[in-house]
Amino acid sequence: MTIQYHKFGDYYLPNLVIEDTEVNPIGKYGRMRKRYLKERRPVLYSNLLLFGKLFQHLAEIDGACEERLELLIRQMAKQEGVTEALKAADQMEWVRRMNSIRNHAEEIVLSELVYRDRTALLIARSFQGVKLPCCFADQNCGKPDDHHRNDSAADSQDHSAESAIIAEAGDQGRGK
Repeated sequence: MTIQYHKFGDYYLPNLVIEDTEVNPIGKYGRMRKRYLKERRPVLYSNLLLFGKLFQHLAEIDGACEERLELLIRQMAKQEGVTEALKAADQMEWVRRMNSIRNHAEEIVLSELVYRDRTALLIARSFQGVKLPCCFADQNCGKPDDHHRNDSAADSQDHSAESAIIAEAGDQGRGK
């Protein structure tokens, strides 16, 4: 492959042509991912852009977010007992619960798909097979402390120190 140049003033500039790529519609989550990549992961953003994969990546992220959000909302509504019967009986309560479920599901989707970071994935991979507590030092799950423990002596230790180490590792990976 040869690169052709054209003279512009005193400079020779390459004739760069972007390949015809399929233009995929990008929704809310795709735009959020683009902004995240541009601000926090500029090298990855530039590579995706230069190789013509950016818009495909953003469309994939957007589609995955929409699917995951829909699935989470259905599952959480079922788990919390938000049904059509509740909607018929107390509409305002149904709206309040559904808004709460949607906001919670959206936070999960944003953290899992839009703002995911390779460092966080590497940290998660390093703990594969290790049973982690469901809450960290700065987040309490609201359940009694003994639900984090198993019968083994190793798991009977207080989980707060382990949670603090994991949270600290995650914060260091994110540059905090």
